[in-house]
Amino acid sequence: MIWAFYILGFVYCFYMAIQIFRFKKFPKKTSYKNTKELPLSIVLPFKNEASNLPNLLKSLNRLNYANHEFIFVDDSSTDKGSDIIKNHSSPLILVTNKKEPGKKGALETGIEHAKNNYIITWDTDITVHSEILTEFNQYFQQNKDMILGPVSFSAKNNFIANYGMLENTSLVAFGLMDAKANKPNMANGANFGFKRDLFLSLGGYSSNKAHAGGDDEFLMHLFMKAGAKIAALSSTNAMVYSQSMPNWKQFIHQRIRWGKKVKEYPNGLIKKYLISQLLFIAYLTLSILAICNNQYLPLALVLGAKITIDLTWFIAIKAFFQIKIDYAYALLSSVFQILIIPLVFVHVLIGKAEWKGRGI
Repeated sequence: MIWAFYILGFVYCFYMAIQIFRFKKFPKKTSYKNTKELPLSIVLPFKNEASNLPNLLKSLNRLNYANHEFIFVDDSSTDKGSDIIKNHSSPLILVTNKKEPGKKGALETGIEHAKNNYIITWDTDITVHSEILTEFNQYFQQNKDMILGPVSFSAKNNFIANYGMLENTSLVAFGLMDAKANKPNMANGANFGFKRDLFLSLGGYSSNKAHAGGDDEFLMHLFMKAGAKIAALSSTNAMVYSQSMPNWKQFIHQRIRWGKKVKEYPNGLIKKYLISQLLFIAYLTLSILAICNNQYLPLALVLGAKITIDLTWFIAIKAFFQIKIDYAYALLSSVFQILIIPLVFVHVLIGKAEWKGRGI
């Protein structure tokens, strides 16, 4: 058992060391070679986001890009979100989701109203960098069919919010690095771009309507099957800023939504997901066995190595994603990840999730 524990700890640390090396080599700047502004249509579906819309709109006012349109799609809101958009000083397009309720229906409604072929989708609980559209423009001018953008997270002052921030940021970093290596496997619809004509020719979201989520990753997989050119934005200027889930209930529902999508992934990604879950189940099992057998030294060595490599990783991604790390929470996150990931996996297998008041 002890040797299995050591081997497992070594495998994890070796994997994370590779990710740290990859991220250090990851290009983090974009040089602007073109000045022509392509016409961009930004689609923003929303439901009950009145508390977040003012901050988003302020950041939109600071954008250094003229050739664009903003299409806000109200997805059955019951608050004053639509009034906030109607009363905004800059011209914004406001439409109502007339298709099936949910984000995909709202996105389809917005894309139908778009005048331009270059589509960007953002969530409405974010703020954006002033140069973000210039970044998207650079890649669209390179004839990219789909563009994956970076997302930065902030957290409230509690453990689960900080855990979610660190895990979310890590997943975004892994996804960007894989896309840069021409092996995209993760996307985030909070900051996402694609060509409208290819979207429509491939049937849009029609192949995965049964899933409430997945407007980003299912669409990415569809584009990949079609041989589309997929790129990742690797500049802080392309960042959108969001919040991690503030409490356990919202966190677990988010993870269940994500996990429920996995069975529809390509086989290679399903295997990768299952291997990662089994790794942490083994980690947890061996940790419990070590405690039960009074093997505290091996436990301390393996956990110490994990904490060290995890903190090194968090420090590596901190500057690019502009996150604020509370190192006490970071240390606890490293330890309790061994428990949280298996717990989430069990919830994915037997639990149900909801989002915006809708069951999934």
